[in-house]
Amino acid sequence: MAAKSDDNGQYFRLPKLPWLIVSPAALAVLTAAALKPEAIPVDHLGPLKSTVQSVLDNHHGLITKTFAVIIAVHSLEAIYATYFARKNNQNLGTSLAWGIQTFIYGVASLIPLKTHFKRKNKKKT
Repeated sequence: MAAKSDDNGQYFRLPKLPWLIVSPAALAVLTAAALKPEAIPVDHLGPLKSTVQSVLDNHHGLITKTFAVIIAVHSLEAIYATYFARKNNQNLGTSLAWGIQTFIYGVASLIPLKTHFKRKNKKKT
């Protein structure tokens, strides 16, 4: 995806297309599996039906703990992304956009943010 201009503290870019699809879908499935496992349509999963049903039935505790850890990690990444963007003179709206995006996409959002400012700061010296 093309980056917006970073003039006036407005540098923002979306993750690459595969991350735009995979990350929210995986987060949605994990959320459903942790909070409402009966919402997962296992009858429509074909040959994976028995495996998915077994995991949902026998490992719900592990799914719930995994969900909690992923939410915690994404939350910390989002806070850091917001802080990092502000530290690099991005305006409040852009910084919050980085934080929200990083909560959803995780490291796929954080790496481009850090890489951009690392390169930009190297050019200054």
